[in-house]
Amino acid sequence: MLGRQHEVLAFLSLALLLAPLVESLILLDRLLYLREQGFQCALVPLFDPRFSPRNLVLVAARAPLDGVLEGLEEDSSEEEEEEEEEEGAGGAAQPPGQGRG
Repeated sequence: MLGRQHEVLAFLSLALLLAPLVESLILLDRLLYLREQGFQCALVPLFDPRFSPRNLVLVAARAPLDGVLEGLEEDSSEEEEEEEEEEGAGGAAQPPGQGRG
C-alpha cells in the first residue's frame, strides 16, 4: 500500500477541497426543494466563516421570515456590542460555549 500512497494523498486532498462546495450545493438543493413546497427559506451565516466554512444554517417557515431574520440580526448586533464593551473595558472575551447560559 505504501507504493500507492501518492494516489491516496491526492484522493483525500481532492475530497477536502471539494467538501465545502458539495455541502453548499446540498444546502441550496434543500432550499430550492423547500421553496417549491411553499416554505419561506433563507441561508443565514451563524458566525464568521474564518472559524469554520460550515457556518450556514437553513431557516424555513411557512410564515414570512422577515420578522424572524430581523430578530437574528438584532441579537447578533447586541452580542457584538457586548463583546466590544468587554474588550474595551480590559476584560478578556470568553471562549465560545462559556459564560452565557
